[in-house]
Amino acid sequence: VLVKVPNRRLDITINQDLVEEIARIHGYNKLNETLPKMSVSGSLTPIQKIRKNILHTLSTLGLNEVITYSLVNPKESEQFKVLYNDNCKPISLIYPITEEHSVLRRTLIPSLIKVASYNNARKISDLTIFEIGKRYFKLEEENVEQTCVSGYLSGLVNSTLWKNETEQVDFFYVKGILEEMFK
Repeated sequence: VLVKVPNRRLDITINQDLVEEIARIHGYNKLNETLPKMSVSGSLTPIQKIRKNILHTLSTLGLNEVITYSLVNPKESEQFKVLYNDNCKPISLIYPITEEHSVLRRTLIPSLIKVASYNNARKISDLTIFEIGKRYFKLEEENVEQTCVSGYLSGLVNSTLWKNETEQVDFFYVKGILEEMFK
């Protein structure tokens, strides 16, 4: 079938535009609903599987997940330089809404410390939190985005749920969590 598009219809340029126009005239409600046939079933990517496994493991060990802002102030962006290379330059927004949220974070640690400070101000000193999030930096004029896992543990934790016994967070407690996570 040969179809000629009128000169006044400048919006019809490709085959899909023509099919859409026919469907509109015929009536969308008269078309049968069908899903596309696919030979592949959906699944998680290897990175998504690792992230899900880490999330499950840390949650099972009693840590609580937090999700914090990726935007921080320039002062926070300069903290904890030991965690990244000197060549990792910060990425600043061109038009930030506020100065407090004008730079993309280069590490997750300042955000977790903010959460801990917020809780400590409310007399909650027993914290076991973690975040799986992204950090951003510019390396040799190329923007880099990396997924990281960070945690903050302080105070007392329940060592057994059935006896309601607590123990102080120490090096060995954190080491045990890391060993379990790296399995």
